[in-house]
Amino acid sequence: MGNLYKHPEWIKFRDHIIDLDDGQCVRCGKQQSDGVILQVHHTYYESHRLPWEYPHEACETLCKRCHAAEHDITLPVHGWGFMGYEDLGDLSGYCEFCETQIRHVYYLHHQKWAPIGVGTDCCDRLTGNKKGSSFTRRRKNFCKSPRWKSDGNIEYIRKGKYKIEIISVGDKYEISVISLKCEDRISGKDTYPTSNHAKSRIFQIMDEKKIDALFMKHFGRC
Repeated sequence: MGNLYKHPEWIKFRDHIIDLDDGQCVRCGKQQSDGVILQVHHTYYESHRLPWEYPHEACETLCKRCHAAEHDITLPVHGWGFMGYEDLGDLSGYCEFCETQIRHVYYLHHQKWAPIGVGTDCCDRLTGNKKGSSFTRRRKNFCKSPRWKSDGNIEYIRKGKYKIEIISVGDKYEISVISLKCEDRISGKDTYPTSNHAKSRIFQIMDEKKIDALFMKHFGRC
């Protein structure tokens, strides 16, 4: 998803909050039948919390005009922090800062603004560092690494205590991670159109240090 506010989880959460507020703006009392657009406003933001992960009491229904009044009209250009990354697979997203089409989305958080998804250049500009371009460079190096080996329909690489496999199944690719210590295996549920897409996803998981957590969740060890 190029925009967190098009995500199915957000749409479900938003509709529930609006229902809790009887389908009207809690400031002016207007409803959709009055010709206004109803939105959900977060009364505060926390780093690394997705928009639909807030308690209901932290959100309220506002019409678009009242919502705008709660925020600065201009998007902040400083104080953004890196939240996460997503590879859309093609130019199907758009940067919420400069509105250009993007494939690689960097999600940013701010204390006074809702999370946004931006491209590499805007990620660097808004965070004040080279997080976006550094991430892109490291991801490309990982995907092209000579450490990737092939064995039939499987590509694999060893990283630390794990062996990571990309398995070709028909015209799709699947990911499997094996613990070299105890030989436990976790197979991903998602499929990818190319090997490179799968490698990009593996890099993201590793960069976010999620593999240990996955093995602890499934096996109680890593």
